[in-house]
Amino acid sequence: MAYHTLARADRKARHLAAARYYESLGSDELAGAVASHYLAARRDAAKESEASDLVAHARVALGSAAARATALGSHEQAAGFFEQALEITEEPSERALQLERAGEAWRRVGRWDRAIARLREAAEVRRSLGIRRDVAGAVEKLGEALSAALRHDDAAAVLGPAVEEFADLTDEPEGVALFTTAARAASNAEDYARGLALVETALPAAERLDLPELVATALAAKGGALRALGRGYEGLADARAAVELADVHASGEEALRLRGNLLLALYDVDVAAAVRDGRAALQEARRLGLRGQAITLAGNASEAARWTGEWDWALSELDALLDGDLDPVDRAWLQVNAAVLRAWRGEDVGDRVAILDAAERGSQEGTWYESLGRDLDSCLGLAHGGRLLEARARAREYAGLSSLNAPPAFALAARAALWGGDHVAAVEDLRALEQTGVHGLLVSLRRTTIRAGIAALEGRAPEARALYLEAQRGLFDHGVAFEAALVGIDMAKLLGPDDPEASGATAEARPILERLGARPFIALLDAALDTSGRTGLPLA
Repeated sequence: MAYHTLARADRKARHLAAARYYESLGSDELAGAVASHYLAARRDAAKESEASDLVAHARVALGSAAARATALGSHEQAAGFFEQALEITEEPSERALQLERAGEAWRRVGRWDRAIARLREAAEVRRSLGIRRDVAGAVEKLGEALSAALRHDDAAAVLGPAVEEFADLTDEPEGVALFTTAARAASNAEDYARGLALVETALPAAERLDLPELVATALAAKGGALRALGRGYEGLADARAAVELADVHASGEEALRLRGNLLLALYDVDVAAAVRDGRAALQEARRLGLRGQAITLAGNASEAARWTGEWDWALSELDALLDGDLDPVDRAWLQVNAAVLRAWRGEDVGDRVAILDAAERGSQEGTWYESLGRDLDSCLGLAHGGRLLEARARAREYAGLSSLNAPPAFALAARAALWGGDHVAAVEDLRALEQTGVHGLLVSLRRTTIRAGIAALEGRAPEARALYLEAQRGLFDHGVAFEAALVGIDMAKLLGPDDPEASGATAEARPILERLGARPFIALLDAALDTSGRTGLPLA
């Protein structure tokens, strides 16, 4: 009340006095307070010339406040400061810069709609100014945000024409960055051949211009495309080289993103290492305040943790993120990952299924939500002994929707077929897994497990026994505890409870399942030990 009894001139004088006092202290921590007082003084300025001068001071203070917030990992706060700056910025080039900064800040915390809106506006302002390098840079930032938000059609609509329009700028950093982002976006949309073609333009240009951070980013994009095209060892080498280069030359944010990319490359090679590295990267993402990257890392690492048995850790991380305000795309993904683990513990996940359905109806990327649903349905079906046919069908559909997740999906389909005694289906699933062209220790052990099951169904018990034991020992040795326990169920179902080797394998499996609280799988193990047949539960 006392404040509002003051005349405007008096209020302005007091705000200016406060701003100048805080400035005199020389503390970066007070930049936000300085800005707020300058903005308040500007509202009470009587003359336009005074207001313009105060706006200039406020803009400088807001820039300092945003820089400090960014350095402290408070990216949402930084975005707020950039938004305030936009309210008092009219000059086009300065406005474009503030729009880009706001968009990047919103992207870092996973606020995709806000990020994309600001970056789209920035690109429009840059285009109105007509400086082609700046336009290319703005379009690259917009395309990267669209791709990261899984809006693949929108990303292609932005980046496809842009690489044609700015093909002559590959001697400029902005052009190289544009081609690199277009390559990543194409691979994210599973257009791997185009991604590889684009990155082959970006890589030599980045080398020629001595841009090691872009070389690292392009190498990671190349590695992802190569892995999907069946050149797994080469792709993994590129992913590792990208991280090594980024650790020396890239920003902490980009180096962390490339570590997340390496996590995906390790998934089929060393899933325990993928979880371990994912946990470390997630901790770093939190330290840097990069919630967008934290969501991606938690999602990918929790999928890997399904098989290693680190369910408690995965659920704690997923629940912590789900407690926040998330983009629908991110929420649905994390919700499904948590639902799988809870269902495998025998918990009711009906509410999570409902959330997924609601998210799918409002999605711009139907395939993404469809693949999430197939992943969830296949995992639920495997845990429910009477839904093996559904589990296999949904897993194969999932593989068709996501080449990245096709290897574990085909392996799950084969296990469902084997548990149901369907020899023909298991052979088809093994062939499909092999045709993915994906290499790696985990894929190899899964193929060995499927071959063991096929041998058991064909009556070649000694061969099946040897293959099962080889697979289970390899899984234990490499920290893939839950999948090793599933091999115990395989042996009990397909070799029979009286087989001496099956008895030993199930004895190793039970403590793991009990430690995880995997009640549906304990029930499946008990049912297999109570039967004398070798074909387990019916597939229907």
